Amino acid sequence: MRWIILLFITGSLFAKDINYTDLYRFLPDIKNYKCENPTGSKLQTPQGDAITVEKQCFNNNARIKFSIVTGSMAKITGAQYVYIMEFDSPEEYVKTTTIQGAKTILHYFKQEKRGSIVSIIKDDLIVNMEYEGIDSREALSIFKNIPIDKLKSLK
Repeated sequence: MRWIILLFITGSLFAKDINYTDLYRFLPDIKNYKCENPTGSKLQTPQGDAITVEKQCFNNNARIKFSIVTGSMAKITGAQYVYIMEFDSPEEYVKTTTIQGAKTILHYFKQEKRGSIVSIIKDDLIVNMEYEGIDSREALSIFKNIPIDKLKSLK
């Protein structure tokens, strides 16, 4: 029980040290896509803190939404991605892997051509990319534009 409380305290300190606008620079532009301006928010509760930033990009029928979440709330969200797994069916594909040293889960709905890629950069920092209208290979190629190494170096 003490360890869980310590996680919340540690995450809270990180979230209070930065402003959400500091994270905008990590949300990439995508060639041949129209990207909206990023948005962000900061949440502080007795249970924990979170900073969230988002950016959406569009190209014809394709939509990409990037988001970064940091703080103790990211620790809670990231806890579900600790298992190594792979699942394949006619409808969907799910796999945990590593991208640029970060534990990552790939989730693709085959028939709808939509899915998400979630990377746990640090205990209290998660990057998510939701996508529609493109296949999983193109999504993975776009995801690799996120500067994961620079995010890892955030204090």
